[in-house]
Amino acid sequence: MKKCLPEVVNCKTYFGSNANSTALLCNRCVDGQYLLNEVCTVGNKPNCKIYRRLENICEKCIAGHYLDADNNCQKHAAIDKCNDFSPFVKDRCEKCSFDSLLFSVSTKCSSVTIENCKEPFSPTECLHCNTGFMLTTEHNCVVIPDEIGNCDEAEYGVCVKCKINYILEKGVCIEPLKALTQNCD
Repeated sequence: MKKCLPEVVNCKTYFGSNANSTALLCNRCVDGQYLLNEVCTVGNKPNCKIYRRLENICEKCIAGHYLDADNNCQKHAAIDKCNDFSPFVKDRCEKCSFDSLLFSVSTKCSSVTIENCKEPFSPTECLHCNTGFMLTTEHNCVVIPDEIGNCDEAEYGVCVKCKINYILEKGVCIEPLKALTQNCD
């Protein structure tokens, strides 16, 4: 007869069990908790997301905070257009919003405007273009030429995403029925 073992409340992952196990053993608790005497316990460190497995010591803070030398979570200063901050370095931005680039030793996000560019790579080069525009080898965005038909996104003269109701096959957008019958005898 199979016997189900009771869950450990707020356990995220367990150690392996087998047919001879008498209890489930928790490996990691859900965010904001740590394991104390086989029970997931709410930690008491403000703004802490992840605790050490068996201790009330913070390992990772919630977004917008960093872990100081005493394992406490401190709030980062506001950096305009910063999407991701360093988890360990005070006031250090690691990723800016799509329309901005990181400058000044990771403490400032500066807007960059490159015509028809969705995501800049540098102040003068684009990484991803807006829909309907194609990335060139010079990292500029130009209108997708008519000869690359039914294409929403292209890079270096090859389609990478088709318009709705078309299928991408070897860099060319074709109608679904043609895709099924194209190589038939």
